[in-house]
Amino acid sequence: MIQTGHWFKIDFGQRLITCKYRRVCYHTSWSQNYSGLGRFVPQDIDPRLCTHLIYAYGKLQNNRILTLLDNDIENFKIFNDLKYGYPELKTLLAIGGWSAGSYEFTKTVESSSNRQVFISSTISFLREHNFDGLDLYWQYPSNKHRGGRPQDKQNFVLLVKKWVAEYWVSLGAPKQLLNIGLATFGRSFKLATSYTGIGASATGQPRKGEHTKQASILSYYEARWMISEGYGGCTVWSLDLDDFNQICPSSKRKYPLVTKMAEILLEAENRSLPTQSPRSATRTTAKPASVTKDKQHTGKPGYTHKPNYPGKKYIPTEKNMVIPTN
Repeated sequence: MIQTGHWFKIDFGQRLITCKYRRVCYHTSWSQNYSGLGRFVPQDIDPRLCTHLIYAYGKLQNNRILTLLDNDIENFKIFNDLKYGYPELKTLLAIGGWSAGSYEFTKTVESSSNRQVFISSTISFLREHNFDGLDLYWQYPSNKHRGGRPQDKQNFVLLVKKWVAEYWVSLGAPKQLLNIGLATFGRSFKLATSYTGIGASATGQPRKGEHTKQASILSYYEARWMISEGYGGCTVWSLDLDDFNQICPSSKRKYPLVTKMAEILLEAENRSLPTQSPRSATRTTAKPASVTKDKQHTGKPGYTHKPNYPGKKYIPTEKNMVIPTN
């Protein structure tokens, strides 16, 4: 899927809404392994906040996309079922990330035959699991320290040039086709001295997040600048690092950062955040299977019915858990 930056329409009951700005939000599959109130699952997503949701990550292996975690298939279903209440919501699957490195990407793009296998198999995989598009999150082409080769950049161009060459040429890639990346996390570090100004030296092991357990990653932006500059929207990494459970004493609501971003962009479109699912939403896929979680995760926004997902409990282990450091 390629978003062109053109306006698209959503029917909320009797109101015909025109959307200009994209609000792209990442969901990280490994956040289900965070401890306590930091644990985040697809049922925690509030689809009112985003126009596009990206599931991170799938796995690239032998020129094909595979699942990364044991329960990805189940979570793909829950993730994409959010479109039942929000039929204009778009969902994408991301592959890559810091932990993936470059090796598999390098192999995939190095020959025409490998690129063709990737393209055809990817389309089938995305359609099978009801995704609308793909996010290529390669970090980074040509980086030899991550398994890359000098020819990666040109080969990567050949890969993406196959959904999109004439398209980009005809549009000239104006600003309104670009999204500005925003973060809901902070980086921590330990200062070497008492000096706290710009350029202060750091030393020692950075503090780990209480819930994420990742060194230097602490879950907590600004959006009016991108409107004044004429960009087409925001991309947020990531939903689970915002205060989705409203545990910060200063938080007056859930998702304070992503909600603020959404409100600013919606305000620029002269409208407000919808308070409920569209009454006119129609299902475009098969009836969802009976698969979910505990009671506190039922009845989330975005469903035209009360979801019910009983099933075996997923127990994360070191073997099936991959946590990128980016």
